[in-house]
Amino acid sequence: MSTRRTLLRNPVAAGLALAAALAPAAAQAKPGTHAPAVSTWDTRASDVVFHGTVGSFDGGHLDFLSYNANFVATSGKLSSQFGLHYANYREGSGLPTLHGVSGSAVALFSFPLSDRYDDGVPGSALAFYLGSVPTMLVSGKQNFFTIPLTLGVGVPLSPANAITITPWGEVAPSINLDTVYKGYSIDAAQAVKYVDPQTGQITFGASDVQQIVADAVEIEVKATVGFRAGILAGLHVSDSLDLQAGGMLSTLQVATDATATEKKTVTLLAAQVGLVWRWDDIVPAVLPASRRLGGESCEAVEERFKACPAYDQMMRQSAPPPQGPPGFQGPPQQGPAQPPFAPAPPPSFAPPAPPPPMPPGGAFPAMPGSALPSHAAGRLSLL
Repeated sequence: MSTRRTLLRNPVAAGLALAAALAPAAAQAKPGTHAPAVSTWDTRASDVVFHGTVGSFDGGHLDFLSYNANFVATSGKLSSQFGLHYANYREGSGLPTLHGVSGSAVALFSFPLSDRYDDGVPGSALAFYLGSVPTMLVSGKQNFFTIPLTLGVGVPLSPANAITITPWGEVAPSINLDTVYKGYSIDAAQAVKYVDPQTGQITFGASDVQQIVADAVEIEVKATVGFRAGILAGLHVSDSLDLQAGGMLSTLQVATDATATEKKTVTLLAAQVGLVWRWDDIVPAVLPASRRLGGESCEAVEERFKACPAYDQMMRQSAPPPQGPPGFQGPPQQGPAQPPFAPAPPPSFAPPAPPPPMPPGGAFPAMPGSALPSHAAGRLSLL
């Protein structure tokens, strides 16, 4: 009789053990475990960023090794940042270490609030970003998955063109997949069908396993909100290279035991370092005219000026007025009335005197100082 009761109790124990073994394979949430959303606050040129984050909290750690490829708009005000991150996470002593991957896609907008330096760095700016950083962490049979929507704002400040200090903050509403464990029971009448009376072996079919898991484990979609704040300093070594260092505070929800049935909120303290390499030129829109055009030839500057609206306006102003058909006098001129036409005044000089009259007889008088001989003068008088 005791053997029979043991056999009847074994399906219950086996079912609970099976449910417990299969349940951790379901997804659970780890809100706040996503990688840094922004790799650099500099939007002057397209770049790649290699950066690492080392963080710790009460009894655990969260570390990231990241790579970002960022592409900026020609205006120098938008940076599209795409990242791939490796995560190493442990919630506390005695708990397994989780390894994971995270991908990020963020749009960073930056609007200058003051004049720019000669290299395009603004003295101050207002920046904000919007994106998502889905994160998955795994360890054996445990899978943790969270999808945060990252919303942040930063204020890059540059007391000199060689350094930029950016305080920032972030709100991250997250969609999390949480595993809920429920009690499971089986009565004696139902347990009999799992026992082979000849061998005493307990057998669960595929449909039985699915039913046990469906009854004992439930996946719930929950929403949480995480907060982050930090400061990031960038040293502009050259137009192509930056060095970065900073710190970050973040809220985390961690499990208090291996079953993850209870969670608590802790504060993560992390340090960040990074290297920025701008593989593309700084966009001309952020540079002063002297530097933007200094490396171009006169012909190139002329062609660029011809493409400006000011060039079209200048050409319209300098063009001659249109000519009408023959006899066209054009529209009447607007302006004060003109006085009536007046004859021109007489010239100020006297006209030449008329020639002297011909003397009687048709003879020309002898000119003073004339050298004509007397016979020549007589011939003239005969004429």
